[in-house]
Amino acid sequence: EAQRITRHSIVVNQVYYNVRSRGVETTGLLDYCQQHDVLLEAFRPTDKALLLRDVPLMIEELARKYHKTPVQIVINWLVSQSSVTTLVKTSNPTHLTENLGAIGWTMAEQDVERIRKEYPNQASLGQEFPLR
Repeated sequence: EAQRITRHSIVVNQVYYNVRSRGVETTGLLDYCQQHDVLLEAFRPTDKALLLRDVPLMIEELARKYHKTPVQIVINWLVSQSSVTTLVKTSNPTHLTENLGAIGWTMAEQDVERIRKEYPNQASLGQEFPLR
């Protein structure tokens, strides 16, 4: 709707998106961005680390498979998708190093899809930042 009423091209859309909050998928926003050359910028990729308080077994398995941390897996899952990038918080050098370990490698497509389909307690709309 925003693109329809502006004469300027929208090139980026910053939204709440992570392995649990999947509103951009259920509303069609992710598909729209991918089809219309709009970068989707996900914020809170680890949901302020809430996603990591009780790490699902599948994320632990993938972390072992790729020799990465669960944080690196959930961030890489986002950026492995076409037209998706993310913002990460860095509060100290150790945090920065861990965040940087999420890029520069590619998760297998079947693992990206496994997370998409099997991550527990997915919400079609974010509780804190619902898409409307």
